[in-house]
Amino acid sequence: MYVLKRKVELKAALARKMLDAKATDHEDLLSESVRLNSALQGRLPRYVRVNTLKCTLEEAEKLLQRQKVKRDAHIDNLLVLPPGTDLHAHPLVKSGGLVLQGKGSCMPAHALAPEPSFKR
Repeated sequence: MYVLKRKVELKAALARKMLDAKATDHEDLLSESVRLNSALQGRLPRYVRVNTLKCTLEEAEKLLQRQKVKRDAHIDNLLVLPPGTDLHAHPLVKSGGLVLQGKGSCMPAHALAPEPSFKR
C-alpha cells in the first residue's frame, strides 16, 4: 500500500533519473549485467515441477506433449520445456498440478520428497 500511495512521487523520480541518464526508455537505466541476464533468459529452458500430490508425472507429460516436454536428468518430477514456453494460463498450472520454477528452486521439494498420501 505504501508504494501505491507514493505513485506520483515514484513516477517523478523515475522521470528525473531518465533525464539525468539521457535515457529514452526505462530499460536504458538497467546495468549491462542485468541486460545480459535478461537476454539469456530467452535461451534457457523452462522448468516445470510436477506436484505429485495433485498430478502424476505421466499425466503431466501426456497433457504437455505438444510442447516437446522431456524429463530432467537430475530431479525426479521435473520436466524441461523449450525456452520461452508460456504455461501461466495452463489448467494444470492454475490447479497447482504443475509449478513453474527454476531448476535450483526445485531442490527443496526434491529433498523433502512428499508422499502422495500427504495431506496439508
